[in-house]
Amino acid sequence: MLLAIVLVLAVVAGVSIWYQSHPPKTAAAPSPSTSAVPATVGGDIPNGCLAGKDTSAVALITAQKKAPHTEAGAVGLAAAFSRWASQYPYPSAADATTVVASLASSDADAAVREIPSQIAAKKPAEGWASGGVSFAEGRYIVEDSTPDRVKVTVGGAGIKNGLPIPDYKVLRTLGLVWQGGIWKLQTAGADRTVEDLFTNGAALAGGC
Repeated sequence: MLLAIVLVLAVVAGVSIWYQSHPPKTAAAPSPSTSAVPATVGGDIPNGCLAGKDTSAVALITAQKKAPHTEAGAVGLAAAFSRWASQYPYPSAADATTVVASLASSDADAAVREIPSQIAAKKPAEGWASGGVSFAEGRYIVEDSTPDRVKVTVGGAGIKNGLPIPDYKVLRTLGLVWQGGIWKLQTAGADRTVEDLFTNGAALAGGC
């Protein structure tokens, strides 16, 4: 069963997704006095549902265009991208090509550039009608931030057939840069464990 879960919500174009079957029972967002998460630019809290409930390429690109030039804007777009990349049925190759054309920075790494080919190589997952990740109780940690460059780890709950998968979380570490008046995706990977993120991370403002 675990293998099936990993296959369905597996990495899109090298973007690492990690699951932990039994996170600590006490894991929760820390209080402001103990959190190591830097304050967001302007005091904004990142929106965990920047693209709305729609996980289409059009919705993601629309979210990219409206994400403000702030740390919170970059984090919100990172969460929106993660929801798009984690959905099942998988995005079409055409949608993936459209997303990469809009979101990839001029110096994007292979994990970003190869999203369409990675999606095209995926096979249907038995027993899954739908799947994805929810940021309703998502967490984030800003790894590094300047006015034009933000690296963030975002994570949420894995969803299968419309229901949360007990004790399973999904995370990604994404690097975004401000180019051409919008946030663009430069790097993708996984810099933290699920336990670390959901113990030390800050809560997103809303989520879907």
